[in-house]
Amino acid sequence: GRAIAAHVRAQLLPPLSDVVAAPPIENAAVQGEAIRISFLWVTPQPTHRNDPWLVGDDGQNRQPPVSLSAFFAITAYGTSPAGEPEQALNRLGQAIQVIETDPYVELPIAATANNDAVPGSGRMTVNLVPVAADLMEKIFTPLQMRHRPWVLVEAGPVQLDRLIAPLPAPDIVAPGGVRLTG
Repeated sequence: GRAIAAHVRAQLLPPLSDVVAAPPIENAAVQGEAIRISFLWVTPQPTHRNDPWLVGDDGQNRQPPVSLSAFFAITAYGTSPAGEPEQALNRLGQAIQVIETDPYVELPIAATANNDAVPGSGRMTVNLVPVAADLMEKIFTPLQMRHRPWVLVEAGPVQLDRLIAPLPAPDIVAPGGVRLTG
């Protein structure tokens, strides 16, 4: 979430410093212009389930890193003098433009005067996810807050290195498969 926030903050025009990874703001009426990147859930990426085993520096076979897709809600805040969420919609549109124009987040991200560094390495892609009304309900109902301007994004691959010792390599299956008898 911090990586996506830093990516959006760096490219947002006009600039906005209040772009952070945090839960949605409960009382949007008291908030000035802001964007929140809120973590929702993760799921394994099915295209990476059968990645080949890696050979480590010590010659041991290692399982590939776990590859996940992380889903985030991007919510925007800001009102016009009449109290309408006009500026929130503008800021949300600008955040969407950043994601659609440059969907690649390169890690690590260096620290700036106002924000901490974001560790990690590699490239992560951020994509908009189409949202149906039932999914919108499932996201906002548990939060117990009024609906506000938002989009759902998927970030990935998020790869987690395994912290356990290398496992033995899997058995090789003979051509033609395994035959059970008896």
